[in-house]
Amino acid sequence: YQRRVRGACQRATDGGECDIADNCQSKQCWRPKGVSAGKGVCCNTICNKDCEECVSGTCVPRNNQPCGLSPAESPAVSLACNTLLKGWQGNQCIKYSGTRPRQCAATTCQDIGAAPELCQAAAHQTAVGGESHLKACSAAACKRPSPNGCVPLAAASGVNQANICFLNEPVPGCDDIACPQYVSGWNQAAGSKNQCLRWTNIHTGYCESIGAITARCSSDETRCPSVNTGAAGTTVLVTCGNSNPNGYCNKAATCQQHTQWDLSGTNNDKNKLSDVCKLNVFEPDCDNIPCSSITKGWNNNGAGAVCLRYQNDHQGYCKGDANCETSTTRCKQPEDTNIGQTAAVTCLSPSCRKSNLCQEGTAAPSGLSSVCLRDVDSSLCGDIACSTLVKGWIDVGQDRPCLRYNTNHNGFCLNDSSCDSSPTRCQIADVTATQVAFQCPSKECNREDRCQPLTALSNNNAADEVCRLNLDESRCPRAHDFDCDQYVTGWSGTNCERYDRDIANGAGHCDATGECIDECSEVPGVQKVTVNTCGSAGCIRRDKCKPGDRANLIPSLGDICYVNGETSKDFGMMPGPTDCPAGATCDDSGSCVFADDGIECKDNSECGSGFCVKNAQGAGTCCNEACTKECQICVRGEGVCKSRVNDPYSALI
Repeated sequence: YQRRVRGACQRATDGGECDIADNCQSKQCWRPKGVSAGKGVCCNTICNKDCEECVSGTCVPRNNQPCGLSPAESPAVSLACNTLLKGWQGNQCIKYSGTRPRQCAATTCQDIGAAPELCQAAAHQTAVGGESHLKACSAAACKRPSPNGCVPLAAASGVNQANICFLNEPVPGCDDIACPQYVSGWNQAAGSKNQCLRWTNIHTGYCESIGAITARCSSDETRCPSVNTGAAGTTVLVTCGNSNPNGYCNKAATCQQHTQWDLSGTNNDKNKLSDVCKLNVFEPDCDNIPCSSITKGWNNNGAGAVCLRYQNDHQGYCKGDANCETSTTRCKQPEDTNIGQTAAVTCLSPSCRKSNLCQEGTAAPSGLSSVCLRDVDSSLCGDIACSTLVKGWIDVGQDRPCLRYNTNHNGFCLNDSSCDSSPTRCQIADVTATQVAFQCPSKECNREDRCQPLTALSNNNAADEVCRLNLDESRCPRAHDFDCDQYVTGWSGTNCERYDRDIANGAGHCDATGECIDECSEVPGVQKVTVNTCGSAGCIRRDKCKPGDRANLIPSLGDICYVNGETSKDFGMMPGPTDCPAGATCDDSGSCVFADDGIECKDNSECGSGFCVKNAQGAGTCCNEACTKECQICVRGEGVCKSRVNDPYSALI
């Protein structure tokens, strides 16, 4: 026992001296092997094996100290195999899970540091205990090989995955990351934003640790950017339209980085386009197709007079090749049903349209002249029937006939693009009018109210239609230079005659043929009347009463007859067949008389005239002529044969 403290008995602690076991709190009083006398040392445990000794109260191995015969064991202080690694078991790094007794080998107490192979001895596996999981690599390719990594019999202390596994570093044993099978994303370079890119280069096999999953071969495509830098790091996978540099027809939500892509087939086959590109759909980023400035064509299936244009623009559109539609052919079969149509230009007549223009897809016209015929001939317009019309009264030399148009005028489009149906077109210089519809014999007899320009030929081709007939006409010259009722026509027997009338108001006159009369004899209804009468033809003054003399210049009988005993010889006239018989003279009535005319006679021989005219009773009277007609009478005492007027026939007086 140790000394008492405050009157209590105390046992010695480990490391204190002892004589017997009861002297020690541990009840273990240790003396070296083979020593039984002398002071001992209180030890913390039984410490009686060959290769054990108690030092300072603790039983410890006697490493490399002499010992008894092998294999003397020391179970109290076993070999610490559980501090050693056993090695790889699959992907797991295994350490020993237990201890084993020490043993004396070759008279020396072996130490684990000197002979760790004792932990591997097959005979002692059970004693050592089963394998104990320490750490694991998820992939065999990520195990670090010897001399690093999970080395058998290496100290297990301080082992972590970084010691035994490749972590977050390239490892050739892992499969390469197939970066070319993954999308890089949309090209952001100006002018190339329509390109969906993929990675060009593969990523070398790689061991990674993510959370609780450690040391696995990575297939994480997010590592691809690290080995695909710069322009050479990407390759065009799909191009959405070769004329779509701004990427308006891209499906923005597709071609996302790190999504996998099937590299089979060509880069631009339809299926791939449809996966990442907008095809045959409206796209507001694409410019509208300017259909409203494009011609649709002629209405009425191309036969009308209205040149149509599309009414509205076509919405922006991505077509089947992933380009923004720029062609106005899209207007013809639009997906945008709101395009409609409206009139661009309306020709007033289909016959006045320029049929070769207003073609579908061309720029929409903006004025009549662009698609309509104006002020030009058009064979489609019906000919204007000028040949059925008259041009009017036209001066041709000294004449003024009613002329007609020789030919028709070609169909013609007016300035407003309508077919001209007006006969006024006939008055254009290119329609000749030299044929005579009708010509009045005297132009003064033309009816100016007829043969009006552009009136029907059928109403202007006869005298009674265009000429003044049997009418006074001031334009006609007078038939004579003085009034026709003073115009002496000459002798008719013993009568000196004149015309009895003139044109009213002294005007001219158109006859039944439309000719101006130029003779007093042509005055309508004119008759000859007697100016004065000579009693006998032998008393006629042949140098007087000539046609054309003025009747008002013959005031008396003596101006035209020999009277008062005159004969032609008195005026130096040559004898003529009508002179009075020899011996006769002209009395104051202009009758040839003999001196015995008027006296009683019995026969002709008794009368100078040779005419003894007898009445019904047979009484005769010398008469200046035979006087034998029924209504003649020779009056006794006068001897001049006269007409019986309003007197019944009776015998001569």
